[in-house]
Amino acid sequence: MDVRGKTILVTGAGRGIGRSLALHFARKGANLALLDTNSEEVADSCVRCTEAGAVARSYIADAANEDSVVGALDQVTADFGRLDGLINNAGIVRDGLLVKVKDGLVVGKMTLAQWQAADEAHLGHLLRAMKRDFDAARAKAPCVVFTDEIDSFADRSKIRHAYADYVVEVVNGFIAQLDGAAGREGLIFLAASNDLSRCDSAILRSGRLNRVLRIGLPSARDLERMFRVRLAGRLAGEDLEEICLLALGSTGADVERITNDALRFARHAERPLELADLRRALVHQEDRTPCEIRRAAIHEAGHLLTEIVLFGHEADVQATIARSKERGGATVRTKVPPFAGTYSGYQHRLQVLLAGRTAEEIVLGAASHGAGGRRGSDLQQATAHAAAMVGSLGIGGPEQLLFLASHDDTDELLSYVDVRLAARAELIRAAEACHSLLLEHRTALEEIASTLLRAGRIDGVSAADIIHTHRNIEEPP
Repeated sequence: MDVRGKTILVTGAGRGIGRSLALHFARKGANLALLDTNSEEVADSCVRCTEAGAVARSYIADAANEDSVVGALDQVTADFGRLDGLINNAGIVRDGLLVKVKDGLVVGKMTLAQWQAADEAHLGHLLRAMKRDFDAARAKAPCVVFTDEIDSFADRSKIRHAYADYVVEVVNGFIAQLDGAAGREGLIFLAASNDLSRCDSAILRSGRLNRVLRIGLPSARDLERMFRVRLAGRLAGEDLEEICLLALGSTGADVERITNDALRFARHAERPLELADLRRALVHQEDRTPCEIRRAAIHEAGHLLTEIVLFGHEADVQATIARSKERGGATVRTKVPPFAGTYSGYQHRLQVLLAGRTAEEIVLGAASHGAGGRRGSDLQQATAHAAAMVGSLGIGGPEQLLFLASHDDTDELLSYVDVRLAARAELIRAAEACHSLLLEHRTALEEIASTLLRAGRIDGVSAADIIHTHRNIEEPP
Protein backbone atom coordinates (compact mmCIF):
# COMPACT_ATOMS: atom_id res chain seq x y z
CA MET A 1 0.00 0.00 0.00
CA ASP A 2 1.45 3.38 -1.06
CA VAL A 3 1.02 5.95 1.72
CA ARG A 4 3.55 8.49 0.46
CA GLY A 5 2.20 12.00 1.02
CA LYS A 6 -0.90 10.69 2.80
CA THR A 7 -1.80 12.10 6.22
CA ILE A 8 -2.15 9.38 8.87
CA LEU A 9 -3.39 10.04 12.41
CA VAL A 10 -2.02 7.66 15.07
CA THR A 11 -3.62 7.74 18.53
CA GLY A 12 -1.68 6.40 21.50
CA ALA A 13 1.50 7.31 19.59
CA GLY A 14 3.62 8.16 22.63
CA ARG A 15 4.94 4.65 23.22
CA GLY A 16 4.65 0.94 22.52
CA ILE A 17 2.62 -0.26 19.54
CA GLY A 18 1.46 3.28 18.66
CA ARG A 19 5.03 4.57 18.39
CA SER A 20 6.12 1.50 16.38
CA LEU A 21 3.25 1.98 13.91
CA ALA A 22 4.05 5.68 13.58
CA LEU A 23 7.70 4.91 12.77
CA HIS A 24 6.60 2.26 10.27
CA PHE A 25 4.48 4.75 8.33
CA ALA A 26 7.15 7.43 8.69
CA ARG A 27 9.62 5.22 6.85
CA LYS A 28 7.02 4.70 4.11
CA GLY A 29 6.74 8.45 3.49
CA ALA A 30 3.44 9.29 5.20
CA ASN A 31 2.70 12.60 6.90
CA LEU A 32 1.97 11.86 10.55
CA ALA A 33 -0.32 13.44 13.13
CA LEU A 34 0.62 11.85 16.46
CA LEU A 35 -1.90 12.00 19.30
CA ASP A 36 -1.36 11.02 22.94
CA THR A 37 -2.10 12.16 26.48
CA ASN A 38 1.58 12.33 27.45
CA SER A 39 3.21 15.42 25.96
CA GLU A 40 6.81 14.29 26.57
CA GLU A 41 6.37 10.82 25.09
CA VAL A 42 4.47 11.97 22.00
CA ALA A 43 7.02 14.74 21.42
CA ASP A 44 9.77 12.10 21.48
CA SER A 45 7.81 10.00 18.96
CA CYS A 46 7.45 13.09 16.77
CA VAL A 47 11.23 13.66 16.79
CA ARG A 48 11.90 10.04 15.85
CA CYS A 49 9.41 10.16 12.97
CA THR A 50 10.96 13.40 11.71
CA GLU A 51 14.39 11.80 11.85
CA ALA A 52 12.96 8.95 9.75
CA GLY A 53 12.10 11.49 7.04
CA ALA A 54 8.43 12.15 7.72
CA VAL A 55 6.52 15.37 8.23
CA ALA A 56 5.19 14.85 11.76
CA ARG A 57 3.33 16.90 14.36
CA SER A 58 2.22 15.98 17.86
CA TYR A 59 -1.14 16.69 19.51
CA ILE A 60 -2.33 16.26 23.11
CA ALA A 61 -5.78 14.71 23.57
CA ASP A 62 -7.56 12.05 25.61
CA ALA A 63 -9.09 9.35 23.39
CA ALA A 64 -11.70 8.66 26.06
CA ASN A 65 -13.00 12.24 25.78
CA GLU A 66 -14.94 12.84 22.58
CA ASP A 67 -14.67 16.64 22.73
CA SER A 68 -10.91 16.36 23.20
CA VAL A 69 -10.59 14.07 20.18
CA VAL A 70 -12.81 16.22 17.95
CA GLY A 71 -10.77 19.30 18.83
CA ALA A 72 -7.54 17.49 17.99
CA LEU A 73 -8.97 16.21 14.69
CA ASP A 74 -10.01 19.73 13.74
CA GLN A 75 -6.47 20.94 14.42
CA VAL A 76 -4.98 18.08 12.39
CA THR A 77 -7.09 18.89 9.33
CA ALA A 78 -6.26 22.59 9.75
CA ASP A 79 -2.51 21.82 9.88
CA PHE A 80 -2.35 19.22 7.13
CA GLY A 81 -5.36 20.18 5.02
CA ARG A 82 -6.80 16.67 5.02
CA LEU A 83 -6.82 13.34 6.86
CA ASP A 84 -6.39 10.14 4.84
CA GLY A 85 -6.18 7.42 7.49
CA LEU A 86 -6.52 6.65 11.18
CA ILE A 87 -4.77 4.14 13.41
CA ASN A 88 -6.78 4.02 16.61
CA ASN A 89 -4.26 2.68 19.09
CA ALA A 90 -5.23 4.59 22.23
CA GLY A 91 -6.66 1.54 23.97
CA ILE A 92 -9.96 3.11 25.09
CA VAL A 93 -12.70 2.36 22.59
CA ARG A 94 -16.21 1.93 23.93
CA ASP A 95 -18.45 0.95 21.03
CA GLY A 96 -16.65 -0.42 17.98
CA LEU A 97 -15.83 3.12 16.85
CA LEU A 98 -14.74 3.73 13.27
CA VAL A 99 -13.88 7.19 11.95
CA LYS A 100 -15.46 8.24 8.67
CA VAL A 101 -13.48 10.52 6.38
CA LYS A 102 -14.66 12.47 3.36
CA ASP A 103 -12.28 14.50 1.19
CA GLY A 104 -9.67 14.26 3.92
CA LEU A 105 -12.00 15.66 6.59
CA VAL A 106 -13.55 13.85 9.55
CA VAL A 107 -17.29 14.04 8.98
CA GLY A 108 -18.78 11.34 11.19
CA LYS A 109 -18.41 8.08 13.03
CA MET A 110 -19.47 4.51 12.30
CA THR A 111 -20.32 1.88 14.91
CA LEU A 112 -21.85 -1.56 14.95
CA ALA A 113 -24.69 -0.04 16.93
CA GLN A 114 -25.34 2.35 14.06
CA TRP A 115 -25.48 -0.55 11.62
CA GLN A 116 -28.03 -2.24 13.87
CA ALA A 117 -30.04 0.98 14.17
CA ALA A 118 -30.13 1.63 10.44
CA ASP A 119 -33.66 2.41 9.24
CA GLU A 120 -36.00 -0.07 10.97
CA ALA A 121 -33.21 -2.42 12.16
CA HIS A 122 -34.25 -5.21 9.77
CA LEU A 123 -31.46 -7.55 8.67
CA GLY A 124 -31.38 -6.10 5.16
CA HIS A 125 -31.04 -2.57 6.53
CA LEU A 126 -28.14 -3.60 8.80
CA LEU A 127 -26.27 -5.32 5.98
CA ARG A 128 -26.77 -2.37 3.63
CA ALA A 129 -25.48 0.04 6.27
CA MET A 130 -22.45 -2.17 6.86
CA LYS A 131 -21.70 -2.39 3.14
CA ARG A 132 -22.16 1.36 2.71
CA ASP A 133 -19.54 2.13 5.35
CA PHE A 134 -17.03 -0.38 4.03
CA ASP A 135 -17.54 1.03 0.54
CA ALA A 136 -16.84 4.50 1.93
CA ALA A 137 -13.59 3.22 3.46
CA ARG A 138 -12.58 1.69 0.11
CA ALA A 139 -13.33 4.94 -1.66
CA LYS A 140 -10.95 6.80 0.66
CA ALA A 141 -8.13 4.23 0.72
CA PRO A 142 -5.56 4.07 2.21
CA CYS A 143 -7.69 3.60 5.30
CA VAL A 144 -7.48 1.68 8.57
CA VAL A 145 -10.73 0.04 9.69
CA PHE A 146 -10.76 -0.81 13.39
CA THR A 147 -13.53 -2.85 15.04
CA ASP A 148 -13.66 -3.23 18.81
CA GLU A 149 -15.33 -6.21 20.55
CA ILE A 150 -14.91 -8.40 17.48
CA ASP A 151 -16.33 -11.32 19.50
CA SER A 152 -19.73 -9.65 19.01
CA PHE A 153 -19.64 -11.55 15.72
CA ALA A 154 -20.28 -14.82 17.55
CA ASP A 155 -19.29 -18.35 16.59
CA ARG A 156 -22.07 -19.48 14.26
CA SER A 157 -21.65 -23.14 15.22
CA LYS A 158 -22.57 -22.41 18.86
CA ILE A 159 -25.68 -20.27 18.31
CA ARG A 160 -28.80 -22.05 19.54
CA HIS A 161 -31.35 -19.30 20.28
CA ALA A 162 -34.43 -18.38 18.23
CA TYR A 163 -32.63 -15.58 16.35
CA ALA A 164 -29.77 -17.77 15.15
CA ASP A 165 -30.52 -17.17 11.46
CA TYR A 166 -30.29 -13.40 11.96
CA VAL A 167 -26.92 -13.65 13.74
CA VAL A 168 -25.53 -16.05 11.12
CA GLU A 169 -26.41 -13.63 8.32
CA VAL A 170 -24.78 -10.72 10.17
CA VAL A 171 -21.56 -12.71 10.63
CA ASN A 172 -21.68 -13.81 6.98
CA GLY A 173 -22.11 -10.19 5.91
CA PHE A 174 -19.13 -9.05 7.99
CA ILE A 175 -16.95 -11.84 6.58
CA ALA A 176 -17.96 -10.88 3.04
CA GLN A 177 -16.75 -7.33 3.70
CA LEU A 178 -13.45 -8.61 5.10
CA ASP A 179 -12.97 -10.81 2.03
CA GLY A 180 -13.45 -7.73 -0.10
CA ALA A 181 -15.11 -8.93 -3.28
CA ALA A 182 -15.33 -5.24 -4.07
CA GLY A 183 -11.61 -4.86 -3.41
CA ARG A 184 -9.25 -4.63 -0.42
CA GLU A 185 -6.47 -2.54 -1.92
CA GLY A 186 -5.40 0.17 0.51
CA LEU A 187 -7.43 -1.16 3.45
CA ILE A 188 -5.98 -2.36 6.75
CA PHE A 189 -8.35 -4.26 9.06
CA LEU A 190 -7.69 -4.19 12.82
CA ALA A 191 -9.87 -5.52 15.62
CA ALA A 192 -9.82 -6.05 19.39
CA SER A 193 -11.41 -8.51 21.78
CA ASN A 194 -11.21 -9.66 25.40
CA ASP A 195 -12.30 -13.20 24.51
CA LEU A 196 -11.39 -14.55 21.08
CA SER A 197 -12.85 -17.96 21.97
CA ARG A 198 -16.32 -16.44 21.41
CA CYS A 199 -15.42 -15.11 17.98
CA ASP A 200 -16.35 -17.01 14.83
CA SER A 201 -13.23 -18.89 13.73
CA ALA A 202 -13.83 -17.96 10.07
CA ILE A 203 -13.15 -14.30 10.93
CA LEU A 204 -9.72 -15.30 12.27
CA ARG A 205 -8.59 -17.53 9.44
CA SER A 206 -5.72 -16.69 7.09
CA GLY A 207 -6.40 -13.74 4.82
CA ARG A 208 -8.78 -12.10 7.31
CA LEU A 209 -7.93 -11.19 10.91
CA ASN A 210 -5.48 -14.05 11.26
CA ARG A 211 -2.56 -12.38 13.03
CA VAL A 212 -3.28 -12.21 16.76
CA LEU A 213 -1.27 -10.06 19.18
CA ARG A 214 -2.05 -10.94 22.80
CA ILE A 215 -1.65 -8.12 25.30
CA GLY A 216 -1.36 -9.20 28.92
CA LEU A 217 -2.46 -7.42 32.05
CA PRO A 218 -0.56 -4.22 32.87
CA SER A 219 2.36 -4.34 35.31
CA ALA A 220 2.54 -2.15 38.40
CA ARG A 221 4.60 0.36 36.41
CA ASP A 222 2.03 0.38 33.60
CA LEU A 223 -0.77 0.86 36.12
CA GLU A 224 0.97 3.89 37.62
CA ARG A 225 1.17 5.52 34.20
CA MET A 226 -2.50 4.76 33.58
CA PHE A 227 -3.50 6.22 36.94
CA ARG A 228 -1.39 9.34 36.30
CA VAL A 229 -3.17 9.91 32.99
CA ARG A 230 -6.58 9.49 34.60
CA LEU A 231 -5.68 11.67 37.57
CA ALA A 232 -4.68 14.50 35.20
CA GLY A 233 -2.15 16.08 37.56
CA ARG A 234 -3.96 15.31 40.82
CA LEU A 235 -1.89 13.63 43.58
CA ALA A 236 1.26 14.51 41.62
CA GLY A 237 3.41 14.39 44.75
CA GLU A 238 1.94 11.15 46.13
CA ASP A 239 3.51 7.69 45.87
CA LEU A 240 1.07 5.36 44.06
CA GLU A 241 3.07 2.16 44.68
CA GLU A 242 0.59 0.64 47.13
CA ILE A 243 -2.38 1.56 44.93
CA CYS A 244 -0.74 -0.06 41.89
CA LEU A 245 0.15 -3.23 43.77
CA LEU A 246 -3.40 -3.51 45.07
CA ALA A 247 -4.66 -2.94 41.52
CA LEU A 248 -2.55 -5.71 39.96
CA GLY A 249 -4.80 -7.79 37.76
CA SER A 250 -6.84 -4.73 36.77
CA THR A 251 -7.41 -3.54 33.21
CA GLY A 252 -7.51 -0.04 31.74
CA ALA A 253 -11.28 0.02 32.23
CA ASP A 254 -10.80 -0.88 35.90
CA VAL A 255 -8.36 2.01 36.32
CA GLU A 256 -10.91 4.41 34.83
CA ARG A 257 -13.64 3.09 37.15
CA ILE A 258 -11.41 3.29 40.25
CA THR A 259 -10.36 6.85 39.47
CA ASN A 260 -13.92 8.01 38.76
CA ASP A 261 -15.15 6.44 42.00
CA ALA A 262 -12.35 8.14 43.96
CA LEU A 263 -13.18 11.51 42.40
CA ARG A 264 -16.82 11.02 43.34
CA PHE A 265 -15.88 10.28 46.97
CA ALA A 266 -13.84 13.50 47.13
CA ARG A 267 -16.56 15.53 45.43
CA HIS A 268 -19.20 14.31 47.90
CA ALA A 269 -16.89 15.21 50.78
CA GLU A 270 -16.39 18.68 49.21
CA ARG A 271 -12.58 18.47 49.32
CA PRO A 272 -9.67 17.74 46.96
CA LEU A 273 -8.88 14.17 46.00
CA GLU A 274 -6.82 12.20 48.51
CA LEU A 275 -4.85 8.96 48.22
CA ALA A 276 -7.32 7.37 50.64
CA ASP A 277 -10.10 7.93 48.09
CA LEU A 278 -8.26 5.77 45.54
CA ARG A 279 -7.72 3.05 48.11
CA ARG A 280 -11.38 3.17 49.14
CA ALA A 281 -12.44 2.85 45.49
CA LEU A 282 -10.07 -0.07 45.00
CA VAL A 283 -10.54 -2.00 48.22
CA HIS A 284 -13.91 -2.92 49.63
CA GLN A 285 -14.68 -1.79 53.15
CA GLU A 286 -13.21 -4.37 55.51
CA ASP A 287 -16.00 -6.27 57.25
CA ARG A 288 -14.27 -9.62 57.69
CA THR A 289 -13.49 -11.04 61.11
CA PRO A 290 -9.84 -11.47 62.19
CA CYS A 291 -10.20 -15.22 61.62
CA GLU A 292 -11.45 -14.67 58.05
CA ILE A 293 -8.61 -12.27 57.29
CA ARG A 294 -6.06 -14.78 58.64
CA ARG A 295 -7.55 -17.49 56.45
CA ALA A 296 -7.25 -15.20 53.42
CA ALA A 297 -3.59 -14.55 54.28
CA ILE A 298 -2.85 -18.28 54.56
CA HIS A 299 -4.71 -18.93 51.30
CA GLU A 300 -2.74 -16.33 49.31
CA ALA A 301 0.53 -17.36 50.98
CA GLY A 302 -0.07 -20.88 49.66
CA HIS A 303 -0.59 -19.60 46.12
CA LEU A 304 2.46 -17.31 46.24
CA LEU A 305 4.84 -19.88 47.73
CA THR A 306 3.84 -22.60 45.27
CA GLU A 307 4.02 -20.19 42.31
CA ILE A 308 7.57 -19.18 43.24
CA VAL A 309 8.85 -22.70 44.02
CA LEU A 310 7.42 -24.26 40.84
CA PHE A 311 7.78 -21.44 38.30
CA GLY A 312 10.36 -19.00 39.71
CA HIS A 313 10.55 -15.48 38.20
CA GLU A 314 9.55 -14.07 41.59
CA ALA A 315 9.99 -10.45 40.48
CA ASP A 316 6.85 -10.80 38.34
CA VAL A 317 4.43 -11.96 41.05
CA GLN A 318 2.67 -10.20 43.95
CA ALA A 319 0.11 -11.15 46.60
CA THR A 320 -2.41 -9.08 48.54
CA ILE A 321 -5.25 -9.78 50.98
CA ALA A 322 -7.12 -6.58 50.13
CA ARG A 323 -10.77 -7.36 49.47
CA SER A 324 -11.83 -6.39 45.96
CA LYS A 325 -14.91 -7.38 43.96
CA GLU A 326 -15.63 -11.04 44.79
CA ARG A 327 -12.09 -11.80 45.94
CA GLY A 328 -10.79 -11.89 49.48
CA GLY A 329 -7.27 -11.45 48.12
CA ALA A 330 -5.22 -12.18 45.04
CA THR A 331 -1.90 -13.54 43.82
CA VAL A 332 -1.12 -12.01 40.46
CA ARG A 333 1.63 -12.61 37.93
CA THR A 334 2.21 -9.71 35.56
CA LYS A 335 4.42 -11.65 33.15
CA VAL A 336 3.83 -15.28 32.21
CA PRO A 337 6.95 -17.42 32.79
CA PRO A 338 8.25 -19.79 30.08
CA PHE A 339 5.85 -22.71 29.62
CA ALA A 340 6.58 -25.74 27.44
CA GLY A 341 3.06 -27.22 27.65
CA THR A 342 4.22 -30.57 29.00
CA TYR A 343 2.39 -32.80 31.45
CA SER A 344 4.60 -31.71 34.35
CA GLY A 345 4.03 -28.06 33.43
CA TYR A 346 0.25 -28.47 33.54
CA GLN A 347 0.49 -30.44 36.78
CA HIS A 348 2.44 -27.52 38.26
CA ARG A 349 -0.31 -25.13 37.13
CA LEU A 350 -2.88 -27.33 38.89
CA GLN A 351 -0.80 -27.29 42.06
CA VAL A 352 -0.62 -23.49 42.05
CA LEU A 353 -4.38 -23.23 41.58
CA LEU A 354 -5.07 -25.70 44.42
CA ALA A 355 -2.42 -24.28 46.75
CA GLY A 356 -4.73 -21.80 48.48
CA ARG A 357 -7.21 -24.36 49.75
CA THR A 358 -4.37 -26.82 50.47
CA ALA A 359 -2.60 -24.23 52.64
CA GLU A 360 -5.85 -23.74 54.57
CA GLU A 361 -6.05 -27.51 55.16
CA ILE A 362 -2.47 -27.68 56.45
CA VAL A 363 -2.51 -24.65 58.74
CA LEU A 364 -6.18 -24.45 59.76
CA GLY A 365 -7.22 -28.09 59.49
CA ALA A 366 -9.84 -27.63 56.74
CA ALA A 367 -10.37 -25.74 53.50
CA SER A 368 -13.14 -23.15 53.13
CA HIS A 369 -15.43 -22.57 50.15
CA GLY A 370 -13.33 -19.59 49.02
CA ALA A 371 -11.54 -21.56 46.29
CA GLY A 372 -14.72 -22.47 44.43
CA GLY A 373 -18.35 -21.60 43.90
CA ARG A 374 -18.10 -19.40 40.79
CA ARG A 375 -16.60 -19.21 37.32
CA GLY A 376 -13.10 -17.85 37.51
CA SER A 377 -12.48 -19.39 40.93
CA ASP A 378 -9.39 -21.48 41.68
CA LEU A 379 -11.33 -24.73 41.52
CA GLN A 380 -13.11 -23.83 38.27
CA GLN A 381 -9.83 -22.93 36.59
CA ALA A 382 -8.13 -26.08 37.86
CA THR A 383 -11.04 -28.22 36.64
CA ALA A 384 -10.89 -26.54 33.22
CA HIS A 385 -7.14 -27.23 32.96
CA ALA A 386 -7.56 -30.86 34.02
CA ALA A 387 -10.40 -31.43 31.55
CA ALA A 388 -8.32 -29.94 28.75
CA MET A 389 -5.35 -32.14 29.64
CA VAL A 390 -7.52 -35.24 29.43
CA GLY A 391 -9.93 -34.52 26.57
CA SER A 392 -8.19 -32.03 24.31
CA LEU A 393 -4.43 -31.61 24.74
CA GLY A 394 -3.44 -35.28 24.75
CA ILE A 395 -1.25 -35.08 27.84
CA GLY A 396 -3.36 -36.48 30.69
CA GLY A 397 -5.63 -39.32 31.69
CA PRO A 398 -5.49 -43.02 30.78
CA GLU A 399 -6.21 -42.35 27.06
CA GLN A 400 -3.81 -39.56 26.17
CA LEU A 401 -4.26 -39.69 22.39
CA LEU A 402 -7.75 -38.25 22.51
CA PHE A 403 -9.39 -35.06 21.25
CA LEU A 404 -13.04 -34.45 22.07
CA ALA A 405 -13.36 -30.66 21.96
CA SER A 406 -11.38 -27.42 22.00
CA HIS A 407 -9.23 -26.97 25.11
CA ASP A 408 -11.32 -23.96 26.22
CA ASP A 409 -14.72 -25.66 25.76
CA THR A 410 -14.87 -26.96 29.33
CA ASP A 411 -18.62 -27.61 29.36
CA GLU A 412 -18.36 -29.85 26.30
CA LEU A 413 -15.33 -31.71 27.66
CA LEU A 414 -17.01 -32.35 31.02
CA SER A 415 -20.11 -33.73 29.34
CA TYR A 416 -18.14 -36.99 28.89
CA VAL A 417 -18.14 -39.12 32.02
CA ASP A 418 -14.71 -40.59 31.29
CA VAL A 419 -13.24 -37.08 31.07
CA ARG A 420 -14.83 -36.14 34.40
CA LEU A 421 -13.33 -39.20 36.11
CA ALA A 422 -9.88 -38.72 34.58
CA ALA A 423 -9.87 -34.97 35.30
CA ARG A 424 -10.74 -35.67 38.94
CA ALA A 425 -7.83 -38.09 39.13
CA GLU A 426 -5.47 -35.40 37.81
CA LEU A 427 -6.81 -32.91 40.37
CA ILE A 428 -6.31 -35.39 43.22
CA ARG A 429 -2.76 -36.10 42.04
CA ALA A 430 -2.01 -32.36 41.92
CA ALA A 431 -3.56 -31.77 45.36
CA GLU A 432 -1.42 -34.50 46.90
CA ALA A 433 1.76 -33.10 45.32
CA CYS A 434 0.84 -29.59 46.47
CA HIS A 435 0.20 -30.85 50.00
CA SER A 436 3.69 -32.39 50.13
CA LEU A 437 5.31 -29.22 48.78
CA LEU A 438 3.59 -26.93 51.28
CA LEU A 439 4.38 -29.25 54.18
CA GLU A 440 8.04 -29.14 53.16
CA HIS A 441 7.93 -25.32 53.25
CA ARG A 442 5.45 -24.90 56.10
CA THR A 443 7.62 -22.53 58.15
CA ALA A 444 8.07 -20.24 55.15
CA LEU A 445 4.35 -20.52 54.37
CA GLU A 446 3.41 -19.25 57.83
CA GLU A 447 5.93 -16.40 57.73
CA ILE A 448 4.63 -15.24 54.33
CA ALA A 449 1.09 -15.38 55.74
CA SER A 450 2.20 -13.34 58.77
CA THR A 451 3.71 -10.71 56.47
CA LEU A 452 0.45 -10.52 54.53
CA LEU A 453 -1.49 -10.09 57.78
CA ARG A 454 0.82 -7.33 58.94
CA ALA A 455 1.32 -5.41 55.69
CA GLY A 456 -1.65 -6.45 53.58
CA ARG A 457 0.60 -7.36 50.66
CA ILE A 458 3.96 -8.90 49.77
CA ASP A 459 6.04 -8.93 46.62
CA GLY A 460 7.51 -12.08 45.12
CA VAL A 461 11.13 -11.12 45.79
CA SER A 462 10.46 -10.75 49.52
CA ALA A 463 8.56 -14.03 49.58
CA ALA A 464 11.40 -15.80 47.74
CA ASP A 465 13.87 -14.49 50.34
CA ILE A 466 11.72 -15.99 53.10
CA ILE A 467 11.55 -19.32 51.26
CA HIS A 468 15.30 -19.46 50.67
CA THR A 469 16.10 -18.44 54.25
CA HIS A 470 14.00 -21.20 55.78
CA ARG A 471 15.19 -23.73 53.23
CA ASN A 472 18.82 -23.05 54.24
CA ILE A 473 17.95 -23.25 57.95
CA GLU A 474 15.99 -26.48 57.67
CA GLU A 475 18.40 -28.31 55.34
CA PRO A 476 20.97 -30.42 57.30
CA PRO A 477 24.62 -29.37 56.91
